[in-house]
Amino acid sequence: MHVSWKILAIAIAGVIGAAEVAAAECLPAAVPVIAVPATAPGSHTYTIAWDGDVALTPSFELQEATSDSFADAVTIAVSGALSKSIAAHSGVTADTRFFYRVRGIAACSGQAGEFSRSASIVVAATQSGEAADYSIGLPEGTTQPFVQDYLVPGFGETATIDDRFTLTLDAPWVTVFPAEGALSAGGTTVQFTIDPTKLSIGSSSATLTVKRTQLAGSVTALVPLSVSLAPPVRPLPRSVAPPAGTLIVPGVAHADGSNSHFQSDVRLTNSGAESVTYELAYTPTASDGTLTGKKASVDVAPNETKAFNDIVKMFFGSGLLGESGIGSLEIRPLRTASGAEPPSGTTFASSRTYNASSAGTFGQFIPALARAAFIANVATDPLAKISLQQVASNATNRTNVGFVEGKGEPAQLNVRLFDPAGTQLRQVSYSLKPFEHRQLNLNDATLFPGVTLDDARLEVEVTSATGLVTAYASVLDNQTSDPLLVSPVQAGRIATSRTVLPGVAELTSAKNFHTDMQIYNAGTAITKVTLSYRPQTGDSTAIPPEVSAVLDVGEVLPIDNVLPSFWGLSGTGGAVTLTTTSPAPLVVSARTFSRNATNGTFGQFIPGVTSTDAVGAEERALQVLQLEQSANFRSNLRVFEVTGNPATVEITGYSSSATTTPVMVFELSAGEFRQLGAAFAQLGLPTVYNGRIAVRVLAGSGRVSAYASVIDSRTEDPTYIPAQ
Repeated sequence: MHVSWKILAIAIAGVIGAAEVAAAECLPAAVPVIAVPATAPGSHTYTIAWDGDVALTPSFELQEATSDSFADAVTIAVSGALSKSIAAHSGVTADTRFFYRVRGIAACSGQAGEFSRSASIVVAATQSGEAADYSIGLPEGTTQPFVQDYLVPGFGETATIDDRFTLTLDAPWVTVFPAEGALSAGGTTVQFTIDPTKLSIGSSSATLTVKRTQLAGSVTALVPLSVSLAPPVRPLPRSVAPPAGTLIVPGVAHADGSNSHFQSDVRLTNSGAESVTYELAYTPTASDGTLTGKKASVDVAPNETKAFNDIVKMFFGSGLLGESGIGSLEIRPLRTASGAEPPSGTTFASSRTYNASSAGTFGQFIPALARAAFIANVATDPLAKISLQQVASNATNRTNVGFVEGKGEPAQLNVRLFDPAGTQLRQVSYSLKPFEHRQLNLNDATLFPGVTLDDARLEVEVTSATGLVTAYASVLDNQTSDPLLVSPVQAGRIATSRTVLPGVAELTSAKNFHTDMQIYNAGTAITKVTLSYRPQTGDSTAIPPEVSAVLDVGEVLPIDNVLPSFWGLSGTGGAVTLTTTSPAPLVVSARTFSRNATNGTFGQFIPGVTSTDAVGAEERALQVLQLEQSANFRSNLRVFEVTGNPATVEITGYSSSATTTPVMVFELSAGEFRQLGAAFAQLGLPTVYNGRIAVRVLAGSGRVSAYASVIDSRTEDPTYIPAQ
């Protein structure tokens, strides 16, 4: 058959054009996003996962290395899957970091795409059987039981053939074998076994009670256990434009300090009617959070509180083996179970950062802040200034100052230092990268080197057109390394004629408590303040006469040992109410603390409370998180009325799984301050490790607020947890 050259040329041209189109459609393999568990025991397998479409990219190359340079990388071929199970690193004898990255192989060309960002996991060595406490991290999805040896200590040289031990646990997900038996002089090794199928995502706590018996009597010791079942971590930075309801914990840590080791426990509550998916994003200090970070997602059921113990290490794998362990944490509510936007006012979070010592913990509450607590350019908003008072730098105290940018934009700051008289001593400028966290000692060369002050105040303002900023101060006792957090206050926005300072005390027993108080006049006029003291319910101390003080413009009035100084009182505790004849911008705060035998102190920072911080009838319930009632901690709840009017109050307790305890209802008289010692025990639960209490006003014209004091039973150190 004859075919013209013209027709043949057209046909050939068509084939060539189709090949060009096919080549153009053969795109490189997309860059995957990898997800890696934060930590896992050396005895356990774990899974590395990534995103992708196996129809377009059916093959991948996964690399494992012990260095972030991947110089010693081992390549693992994966076909037809978006995950790979990694065999247990049973030979690990010390905590070891393993790095992973993955790339796809395009189906159409067979060409390898770009590697993902690298991510790492800390494979943990077996803990000593002689540890004083145990903190264990397990990856989400594991069903393999975790077994840990524990050496029940023997009586040594005083041992007898009749020595015995008895072990008990207070959680259903952990067992011990043998639970009792003969005790040898050098100790007897037992094993406790954790069943991860009985755990939910987050941290679960328990206590191993060790009773050792001789004919002459018995000795009991407590061994705390914390198990964290953690979701995988993606090596992703934060994105700008966070949704409504986003909260930022300005400082979290797993890091060594001066004669101290600090770590952070976080609590997250969903008080809504639907399950909510949250994104937790950790930004390491001194980094641009739009370029660097780690993310994990977690679902929180209705009315549930999730615990994240030692969050930086256990949930992000940071703070050890050369990786920074200080930074900030962002909590974003993404969606409800039905796919809707989470309702406002139903997400609550808090954090406790503490010095973990061999004797126990010394901690401070750190709030989770909404964007409204951040400040913008002072040129467009003259009231946008943060004030931090009760700051000290001397032989007995040191202060760390933290700054956080919250919008994802660069920011320029002015930081000013004032003495109590309101005299500005120094001023420095400081810059932050987008989402950056920085924490510096007050004497740092970039802040106020060489400064020595017993009482000082800091003021922070944003001078750039971009950025939203918050700041905080952490004041530490140099002897005990006990920290207390000074929360940010926008003093110029306060306008109140009545402030209540709860939790003041002067007690001289073995568990002594004392209160140092400060009043800052942020206004433009000299202000007279009237102070009255009311003992807590059940305290027979007579109510003393009112006293007055006059504050100059910009003055901070420090009142050490306020109860004996103003009223000559001791052996009492309660609340101080401050009033003015007209609304004034007064910032009131206190530190209630104990002294040890060598005059070292440990205590809690307490801010003043106004009617806007409280709730009344037909308003939402206040939430108090971060509570525990166990052999290791006790939680005392304080409830008080702030306006001088009566109210009927309802107290409801929740365990982590949203189980409620019996409700308590009582009448609170005008201005009354009431303490519920060991609050969960009073509500019917003697042991709660991750507790929450809701405080609601049922009736009356009064407005009510509350806080909890969570006390470490070993150190007697209290942490102040405000209602929110």
